Amino acid sequence: MSLNRQRPRTRVSSRANTLPSLSNTTINTESTTVDFLPSIEESLQDWLARSIPDTPSSSVSWLLDTCRCCNRNECENLETLSSAIRKLEGDSRLAAEIGQSLLHKHEQFVSESNDIKNGLEQEILNETAVDLENSNHRCLQLGIELKSKIHELEKLRIFKFMARQADIREDTLRAKKQFAALLKS
Repeated sequence: MSLNRQRPRTRVSSRANTLPSLSNTTINTESTTVDFLPSIEESLQDWLARSIPDTPSSSVSWLLDTCRCCNRNECENLETLSSAIRKLEGDSRLAAEIGQSLLHKHEQFVSESNDIKNGLEQEILNETAVDLENSNHRCLQLGIELKSKIHELEKLRIFKFMARQADIREDTLRAKKQFAALLKS
């Protein structure tokens, strides 16, 4: 035996008063038809723009025509249900507004952080370029100093070679002088 006491659900025709519309926007271009659904933000703004009925009888009319427990228009259960639905819808509107606010703040923070990141990257690139220019200038200076030292070293080698040649010549001349002196004696 089944104890299923749920009532069959009936579709409420006036529910469209509270739900955002999902109407499609259709664009025809030559032979192609493209359907676009509204964005979540557009749907949320549309839903937030709708007004919530404040009187119990009007909230009952958009929810149910008559109470399901007693088939009356004015029922305590129906009024309790409709006030609970109004409260939940108000809470959901507040949550949606808070969510929208947080989304906008998040987008602003992301934009600011991207700006800061790009600024820091540019600053780092500029500093790196300056460091590279300084390093390049220092390398050029060191290259010039190296060429100067190599030139001085070549001069010193030439002078050393000339000094050896002079020493050899001097030794040769002394040896000739001594040999000549020996031949005379």
